[in-house]
Amino acid sequence: MAEAESKSLDTAGHDLDTTTFQSESAMSAKMMELNAKERIVSAKAEIELAKAEIRLAQLQIQKARTIAARSKSRSPISSQSSPHSSNSHEYSLSIPEDISKKTAHEPAAKSLPTTQARTSKENRDQVNRVQRYFRIAFIRSADQSVSRSNVKRGWWCAHFDGDYVARQMELHPDKPPLLLVAGKDDTEICELPLKETGLTRKKAAEILPLEFEQVWMANGGREYLLKAISSGQAKPTYATAMLPRDAQSASVKT
Repeated sequence: MAEAESKSLDTAGHDLDTTTFQSESAMSAKMMELNAKERIVSAKAEIELAKAEIRLAQLQIQKARTIAARSKSRSPISSQSSPHSSNSHEYSLSIPEDISKKTAHEPAAKSLPTTQARTSKENRDQVNRVQRYFRIAFIRSADQSVSRSNVKRGWWCAHFDGDYVARQMELHPDKPPLLLVAGKDDTEICELPLKETGLTRKKAAEILPLEFEQVWMANGGREYLLKAISSGQAKPTYATAMLPRDAQSASVKT
């Protein structure tokens, strides 16, 4: 009798160990899956950031080439020794004869900037502005009376392109994220200049660009911005300038 009870207890213990092991294995597999998904999102964000850095480098190269081209197109200046002093020089512009003989009713044609040149200048202006990123926690007014251990915090994130917000996110614990971009969402986006927000004085409020981009990408921010660009509602900012041209073209076609 005692031996039968002992075997029964051993069998029950073995079944319990097996169930526990299976449960732990399932939990471990789930954690591995979540970690893999997080790494995928992080990798995608890093790829997009790398593309943005490549685009920035291309714009800087284009800027350098433009400056070099302008310096080459300047009229040559010829220096001549002055008869009054050996240390002083007179400078005269060498003007081509055909231009000097033009009459008043035959003005030289003005060179008009092309659309591509204007776009490149706008992109350079956007890229040269200072870019800063911020994240602060917030508590809904309805939850302010709840104890700290039970309160649900949200996050307010913003990308400042120069003095004003280019992209903004509100991440709530119990509802979908709110994404805003300059131009399309001007009635909802923060309209204060950076100095007036007080964000620069808040401890640990400023974050790295990669931290912002990872959250922005994970919550569908890239697709949202592309839709705003394709509908013509997005204001030209650093964020729009950094998007690859092929992605913008594809969004317009769709």
